[in-house]
Amino acid sequence: MKSTREEIIKVIASVANVETKDLDSGIVSIEELDLDSLQLYELIIDIEEKYSIRLSDEAIDAVVTVDDFIELVESFVNKK
Repeated sequence: MKSTREEIIKVIASVANVETKDLDSGIVSIEELDLDSLQLYELIIDIEEKYSIRLSDEAIDAVVTVDDFIELVESFVNKK
């Protein structure tokens, strides 16, 4: 069974068209993924639908790295 972290990395990799191994280091910034606004929107919607959560705009704005994003999603998932 995959962990939440692994599942989130898989979604990010799919949207960003990168390998999952490239994201697992934790130091990749969201900016480095070079996502356009549509891809970023797709990523957020995919995650919200997958986990039946709603990420606040304020929380998303605070995200800098892939690890930040994973921690944010996990915090919302764990609140359910």
